Amino acid sequence: MKKTFLILMSSVAVLLVWTLFLTFERANGTPLVVEIEGFDPRSLIAGRYIAFQIKYKTDLTCGDKRTYSVEPSYFCWKTKKITRGKPSDCPVFFKGECRWGRFSDNLSRYYVPEIDADALDKDFQKRDLKFELLLSVTKRGDAYAKELLIDGKSWRERYWSKTADSGS
Repeated sequence: MKKTFLILMSSVAVLLVWTLFLTFERANGTPLVVEIEGFDPRSLIAGRYIAFQIKYKTDLTCGDKRTYSVEPSYFCWKTKKITRGKPSDCPVFFKGECRWGRFSDNLSRYYVPEIDADALDKDFQKRDLKFELLLSVTKRGDAYAKELLIDGKSWRERYWSKTADSGS
């Protein structure tokens, strides 16, 4: 009985340490604001989210477009260059893949509460608003979306008064 309890507790401890490590890594990543474009799809399984693409403003070609191959690649934000190996002279880079000759990052969704999703969907279709994403980029190149920004302000600030008014 004690042996089973120790095995169970060691498994829980390993998961806890791993979670704390990932949380610490995400919290201490390099902050980076990137411009995005996209739309607000609906998914019965995943809920409401904004599907987006980062506006890299450069050519994302990284291999042969005629053959399907998936190779680990890195995009240096400062130089706008794609490399096969980790760039040693680049302070902020994204880890991704080269698929069909084009760089693909692992950033594509930002989840939003159901109550604000319709308003966000309408705003996302407007061309006069600037949408950005505040990222936390780790030293390994993993990027995590921290905050959606609309015209430089948090989307929560934009919808807080609308949400507070509808709740009363």
